[in-house]
Amino acid sequence: MVRRTKTQHTAHHHGAWVEVCYPYHPLDGLQLHIGGEGGDVDRWASGAHLSIEVDDLAERRARLVDAGIAIKPMVVYPGYERFEFRDPFGNRMELITPAPTAALDRSAAQ
Repeated sequence: MVRRTKTQHTAHHHGAWVEVCYPYHPLDGLQLHIGGEGGDVDRWASGAHLSIEVDDLAERRARLVDAGIAIKPMVVYPGYERFEFRDPFGNRMELITPAPTAALDRSAAQ
């Protein structure tokens, strides 16, 4: 694993970003964003969250809305589209996908 620099939009948050760098390994390129909070945590006020990259962001948003789940926009993260919601336990969850132009750039680089 290699430690990665956080973006200017997230640099002020606690934690670190790491990436798996093993060519030809199925997890190569996987990023893990690790954060922490001290003391007792109010899950409903916490910024801590699990982020999951998906290929079908619009479909998942629609399914959550249909289920009555409140969707919240997030701070702009260049090159990605994303939103957040809370699971039934109050944990903050993020679904994220490369923006269409970013996805084209990524596929051209491969």
